[in-house]
Amino acid sequence: MGNLAPELLGPVALKLPRADEQLPGPKGMPGGSRFELKWDGFRAGAVCRNGQVRLWSRNGKDFTAKFPDIHKALSSQVGVDRVLDGELVVWTGERLDFDVLHKRMADTAATVRTRPVPAH
Repeated sequence: MGNLAPELLGPVALKLPRADEQLPGPKGMPGGSRFELKWDGFRAGAVCRNGQVRLWSRNGKDFTAKFPDIHKALSSQVGVDRVLDGELVVWTGERLDFDVLHKRMADTAATVRTRPVPAH
């Protein structure tokens, strides 16, 4: 995949979700497509470039310091320059916990680093 185009260095505008009658097939979009359920979390984009990772909200706010666990996971698992679009969630037991996720946004970066409940 190589280097990212300048307009993909971040923050990258994320397409808002919409209801469609039918999902496009695997070849329905350039580069292919994947779909997932709407989770109870924060929508985020990640720009992985030259071994560096930055996380952004759909409104362009830098989430990198708020989610060091996600940053670490992407840094160690994504070896090719790319832009990812997904949902940040926190599990408490077998349930998603939006309240815990939301609290991370009010905490400082130092507090988040010691939080025992990881984000996914």
